[in-house]
Amino acid sequence: MCTIVPEKITQLMGLREMLHHYSVGCLAAINFFRYAEIAFDTAPRGVTHSLLPFLAFVSLPGGEIMFSKDAKVVKCPPGTVARRVWGAFVSGLGVTVSLSILELLQGTSARTLDLSLVPLTLSEMLRSLSLRQLAVNYFTCCLYAGMLSVMCQLGAGVFALVLGYDTEDPMRSPMVYSQGVNDFWGRRWNRTVHKFLKRLFFDPTFNATRIRWLATLAAFSASATFHELLVHHMVRKAPPHLRLGVEGRQGYQVAFFVSQAVLCYAERSLDRLLPPLGRLARSLPYPVQVVCTAFVIAPFGPLFTAPLDASGLSVSLAKMFPSVVLVQLEAAGCKATGAVGEDGWEAW
Repeated sequence: MCTIVPEKITQLMGLREMLHHYSVGCLAAINFFRYAEIAFDTAPRGVTHSLLPFLAFVSLPGGEIMFSKDAKVVKCPPGTVARRVWGAFVSGLGVTVSLSILELLQGTSARTLDLSLVPLTLSEMLRSLSLRQLAVNYFTCCLYAGMLSVMCQLGAGVFALVLGYDTEDPMRSPMVYSQGVNDFWGRRWNRTVHKFLKRLFFDPTFNATRIRWLATLAAFSASATFHELLVHHMVRKAPPHLRLGVEGRQGYQVAFFVSQAVLCYAERSLDRLLPPLGRLARSLPYPVQVVCTAFVIAPFGPLFTAPLDASGLSVSLAKMFPSVVLVQLEAAGCKATGAVGEDGWEAW
C-alpha cells in the first residue's frame, strides 16, 4: 500500500531508470514511517481529525503539512505556488551547476558511468582524500540535495495548488548555509525525515534514558537501516551489469550514518568540555563556519553516494538536467554510447 502513491507520482513526473526506482523506494519508506507515527500516536495533532489532512499527511511526497496550535491545518498564504515553482527552478539550477562542476573536476560526462571513479573500499576513500576529491564529494552531495529539493518543492506546490495546504520546506539550503554538523542534520537537511525520526526514535529513547547520545544514535541507526534497505532495493532493480557494483558497496549507508552520529556527539561534547573553543568556533565568520562544516562532512560523502552512483542513479539524474560543459566534453570524446541493452535500458 505504501508504494501505490509513490509509483503514480514518479510515473507522472516522468522519472526513469534507477531514479524512478530510488524515488519510489524513498517515498514508500516515508509513507511507512508516517503510518507508523499514526499507529504509535506520535504524528502531529490534527492529522487524524479528518480524512483530508490524514490523506495529505501520508501521501505528501516532500515536506510535512503544518498545523496550528489548535490542531487545524495551516492554509498556504498567497503566492505559495509561485514560491514553490521558483524554489524548484533554483534547486534545478543548483543541480545543473553541480553537474557542470563535477564534469570539470572528473573530466568525464556525468551521463556516463565509470565505476573506476566510484570508490569500492574504505582504503580507496582514504587514499583519495585530496582537495580535488573533497570537492567532488561536496558537489556530488549538492547534486543529490538539489534532486531531493526539486522533488519536494514540486510536491509541495501541487498540494498548495490543489488543497491549499502549507508545508514546511524540507531542505533549508544545507550545502551552503550549515554552520555545524548538528545544524546540518538537525535544522537543514531533509526536515521531513528529521521530524519523524525525532518523534519515533529520538524522543522515546531520550525520555526513557535521558541519555542524549544514545537517542541520537537511535535516530541515526533508524535512518541507516532504511537507507540500507533502499540500497538493497537498488540491488534488486539495477541492470545485471551494474548489480555487482552495488552489492559490493552494501553496508556503506550504515557506516555513513553511524559516523554522522559520532560527529554530532563530538561537536556537542567539544562545545561542552571546552567552552572557550566552542565560543571561538561560533565567533568565526559565517562563510568560514560553512567551509569548515563542509570539510568535516565531505570526507564521509562517498559512504553515502558510492552505492547510489554504482547503481547508475547519478547517471539517471544527469539525464534530466542540462550541463554547461557537456558539449565540450562530448567534443573530446567523453560521451555516452547511446546503445540499448537487451533489457531496453541505455548502456552507460
